[in-house]
Amino acid sequence: MGSFICKRSECAAVFESKHSTAKYCSRSCSNKVNVANIVGAKRPRRYSDQEILQLLSSLAMELGRTPSKRDVDTRLKLKSGAIAHHFGTFNRAIEMAGLAPNLPTPPGIADDERLVGWALRFHILSRDGFRCVYCGGAPGDGYILHIDHVTPKSRGGLTEEGNLVTACHVCNMGKGAQVIGW
Repeated sequence: MGSFICKRSECAAVFESKHSTAKYCSRSCSNKVNVANIVGAKRPRRYSDQEILQLLSSLAMELGRTPSKRDVDTRLKLKSGAIAHHFGTFNRAIEMAGLAPNLPTPPGIADDERLVGWALRFHILSRDGFRCVYCGGAPGDGYILHIDHVTPKSRGGLTEEGNLVTACHVCNMGKGAQVIGW
């Protein structure tokens, strides 16, 4: 048992305690000091929903595409994990910002013989001005672009420049295996 002076500057009461490490005369004094320390500490900035969505939209405009988690983590003060926590998932935040979500490539699709190589894909996209040849949609308008076989593979179409065009996801899925003469 010893006599101590409360370390809270506003209190400075003398108190008895059996613990040699006692600093405060009561739990109340201890809590007041802890609250003062928390209030005085620098907290991370809190962003509103609108601010987060605006940051994502601005980053998309800067990149010219939908930002990935890595883009967000390296270019913004706000991290992708915080955005995911705030909106439930990162892709939900991307969708709420009016952007097309980044979807993972399904397993086994990389081995699909129907895939167009990266160089040919880029050539077709640039030839068509990075716009859907059917509706004119572009990534800046929120469209996901595909490379479409004019004559589908199922009808004997080849994967060569003359049989490939740029199509948005909606037009490509809507066209299906039809041959459209335009």
